[in-house]
Amino acid sequence: MLLEGVIACDDGRVAKLGEGFTIVLCIAWSYEYGPIDGLTSKVRVDGLDASSQIASLVSMLKRSIQPEALLLDSLTIAGFNVVSPSTIKKLAGIPTIVIYTYKPSLDRLKSALMNNFKDWNIRLKILSIINEAWHMTVDGEELYVVSWGLEINRVKEIVSSLILYSRKPEPLRLAHYLASEISRILF
Repeated sequence: MLLEGVIACDDGRVAKLGEGFTIVLCIAWSYEYGPIDGLTSKVRVDGLDASSQIASLVSMLKRSIQPEALLLDSLTIAGFNVVSPSTIKKLAGIPTIVIYTYKPSLDRLKSALMNNFKDWNIRLKILSIINEAWHMTVDGEELYVVSWGLEINRVKEIVSSLILYSRKPEPLRLAHYLASEISRILF
């Protein structure tokens, strides 16, 4: 029987917007034991491959864990490579929880997208779900959450249980750190 938990993914450092690749790293996190597995993949900076790459990593990690949700700290990785929660659900069969440590602004994103991408409207359509971000407080820390496919009360329970050392849930903090270090070495 597989352990229950979550999968958390984050990107590595981006050397220059619009060029090259970076790492996306996903960690299988057991509620009982912590990190039990991890995988990486390359994603194009400002590309459109984030959803498919993450869905692929999630599908492979489902051999190690029975994930309740995918955790992300933004709907954009590798610059403006947009992650679509509906695509993740369709390809990998997993709900998504996005945890922002600040209030996300669609207007700010729209301006940046319009000025830099011919396909800005496609990216903006996916990102528009950040308007549904809701506020929660954990141990006095404010977070903004976008969830896709899970009840709000369960999302609150999951996020609260994974906040250990900082405002970010521990699986996301670890994924961010490892992806940043790996990308620094490789790129």
